[in-house]
Amino acid sequence: MYILIYLLSHFAFAELLCTRASLDSEFAIGDRVPICLFFSTVPNAKTAERMFFEPKVDEYSGIEASGVYEKFKNRTIYLRIRAGEGEISDPVPYIYSNKELVGVVYSAVVVLDNGEIDKIEWDNDCGPCSDCLELDDEEVCGEDLCDPGSYEDCDPKIYVSWMGTDSNGLALVSAGYRISQFRKFSLFEVYNEAKSNF
Repeated sequence: MYILIYLLSHFAFAELLCTRASLDSEFAIGDRVPICLFFSTVPNAKTAERMFFEPKVDEYSGIEASGVYEKFKNRTIYLRIRAGEGEISDPVPYIYSNKELVGVVYSAVVVLDNGEIDKIEWDNDCGPCSDCLELDDEEVCGEDLCDPGSYEDCDPKIYVSWMGTDSNGLALVSAGYRISQFRKFSLFEVYNEAKSNF
């Protein structure tokens, strides 16, 4: 399985990109889509630290939000994802960290309808893990907080896949690689492999 890793912009620059990112009405396979991550101390905050990236339609990709853990350590932080200027967003925020645990691996699915972004869905599972971070009946695997010198191990890693059809009516297939599709195998092994790909 091929995974492309994108480096995210610095927080200050990303705020400008996330604010100005235009969302074209239709996307085809291979087009880049502007997507932003938001980190805040309260759910659904109107202001948040932002990070920007541009995955390609139907390319299963992984991104590591470098520097996030060091910036927000020892606080409860919530994570959201959205496309373009914010018309399309995930339905609920996810908890990224609290004072005991941190979420490291996340899976998000962007759903297109004839090339138009219909929605973004989180596709996470805490089944293989002994500790979970929970918010509004959504959960993600939680891990122990990182010590100084290993902060990068606690930066969030987000896998992005795609479902639906592109602007040419072609079916998107990369969602077949998302972590939840491997429940018939050892999900704990899949989770560990996903984490180690960064």
